[in-house]
Amino acid sequence: MSVTDESALARCAARFAQRLRGVEYVALRGPLGSGKTSFTRALLRALGHEGAVRSPTFTLVEPYDLGQLQVLHMDLYRLRNAHELEMLGVREQFGAAVLLIEWPENGVPWLPGADVEIQFDYVVPAGEIAIAASSSARALKVTALTVLGEPLLAAFAAQSDGSAGLSTVDDSDSRAVAQS
Repeated sequence: MSVTDESALARCAARFAQRLRGVEYVALRGPLGSGKTSFTRALLRALGHEGAVRSPTFTLVEPYDLGQLQVLHMDLYRLRNAHELEMLGVREQFGAAVLLIEWPENGVPWLPGADVEIQFDYVVPAGEIAIAASSSARALKVTALTVLGEPLLAAFAAQSDGSAGLSTVDDSDSRAVAQS
């Protein structure tokens, strides 16, 4: 999926938020500054959160109580050892809250398997070399990894009309939607 700007990313997040049941684990992968926290911020806004949405880069976890839905936004970039997660006391939230986890590879083997993975990357125009991001365009690859992830993947597939800064391509695997 190609997302041309921040407002298109917010529309993706809003569609995704509509499909959440409250127990999913979403792995957010990609380089620094590629849109993982921006996506999470837009998703939380779509779920009705009106306060600040801070990046959990230093706190590791930011909880959000949204009435009937609990969301934990975790950023494991600075984690030195996966066992540090045990000290956060979030294990009991697995299966009881939506987990949005950036840099999930730093939590292996402590984390459960993700239901859906979103890979964020920069879009580099043809003929250019990316040294720093020069545009807000992003490529998202979404992969459903479990049955719980299928409806979340469908939220992205439903945006395949190419309008308003969004376009998707089905890569012939019904479980993945990717940027071509």
